[in-house]
Amino acid sequence: MLLSDAGELKGVKLAEAHSEATVSPPDAGTASGGHSHDPGRTPADIKAIIVSHRDAARACYDRGLASHPGVEGTLAVQWTIDSKGNVTSTSLDESRSTITEPSIVDCVTNIIKKIQFAPSQGGFESKASYPFTFHPHGAERHHAE
Repeated sequence: MLLSDAGELKGVKLAEAHSEATVSPPDAGTASGGHSHDPGRTPADIKAIIVSHRDAARACYDRGLASHPGVEGTLAVQWTIDSKGNVTSTSLDESRSTITEPSIVDCVTNIIKKIQFAPSQGGFESKASYPFTFHPHGAERHHAE
């Protein structure tokens, strides 16, 4: 199931519902893990923020495609959000990514690094991930619009 009005979204085929943005509790420390539901930190909130930056991510892909014809697939990014809402680290989830071209990965992760997420009301750090799926413009046009 694709996100509503996903269609082509300027060539970005968004991830299916089972692979949406995820938020993980820290490995140790709290018993409740409730911080993953802090306002602005839920998987739905993070997904909405990332989707709002899809045009910038698509521009990264388009630039990479120009110098690396044929590159397409999934680029899964993981990142950590500190208690103040700043992204403190990003990485490529190589196990879920078919796009590993450094220029595209660096460009997309730099976009994520600049995003200001909601601060945690409980002072927690959050770990998040999102799979971007890219295809050249026109590659998925067989769907009715």
